[in-house]
Amino acid sequence: MRPEADSLDRLYHEEVRKCTRCQEHQEIQRQSREESTIKKFMLHWLPYRRGGPPFAFVLLGMEPSFSGVREGVEYPREGGFHGGLRFAISKYLLQDPQRESFLITNMGKCTIAGNLCRQTRCFRWKKCGPFLEREVRLAEPSLGSTVFIGIGRDPIRFIRGHHSLYGGFFQGRPIYYLTHYSPRNQWIFQRFARENVHGFQEFSAQTSTEFGQFLTEESADEDLESFQSNPERDLSRLFKWSHEMSEIRKLRVADR
Repeated sequence: MRPEADSLDRLYHEEVRKCTRCQEHQEIQRQSREESTIKKFMLHWLPYRRGGPPFAFVLLGMEPSFSGVREGVEYPREGGFHGGLRFAISKYLLQDPQRESFLITNMGKCTIAGNLCRQTRCFRWKKCGPFLEREVRLAEPSLGSTVFIGIGRDPIRFIRGHHSLYGGFFQGRPIYYLTHYSPRNQWIFQRFARENVHGFQEFSAQTSTEFGQFLTEESADEDLESFQSNPERDLSRLFKWSHEMSEIRKLRVADR
């Protein structure tokens, strides 16, 4: 194991896990007192890593929600983020999945209730800024070897407005964009599928079985159940992501 991977483990388990910086926020203090133990503001989900540093791709999400947190389960544990996203990365973003590695992480590290998410986001992301800076520097030991992608526009906008928070790490370098998988964005995926209806139909016929097998092999039971109940929803996400990731690969070559 590379020393950077050991350092990432220490960062997550020995520092982020013990951090209480966001407890300074009055509303977060109140939630931590009032919610049940399993729902306290804390690190539940570790970043999703496949392979180790240097990572070919680092995807920047927003923050984990309460979804999937269960009583009686030991935390922190690796977050799954979204089964469709993991499939798309392996299928459409990595050119050599056996050799290229990737990391999916969050701007804000700790679980947060949806009703507090927006009103505390800027505060929390600033408090997590030093952690993210160290994380991305460990993810990319050799400058220029890693592609950074924002899952949604919010991480990109925040970073662009707070370069000093990350020691100038992102200054002057591209952060590519991927549509967020939030249900609020489903109309974007559906519109893209309608605008490319024949391509989407062909894509769905080719991808549906493979994606279902992927979720089964990954033991992603909730994602599999969701896919089986509404295949078109997930396939429209995959369809748009396949185009976005193809464009990211092209832009990566052009930017070099």
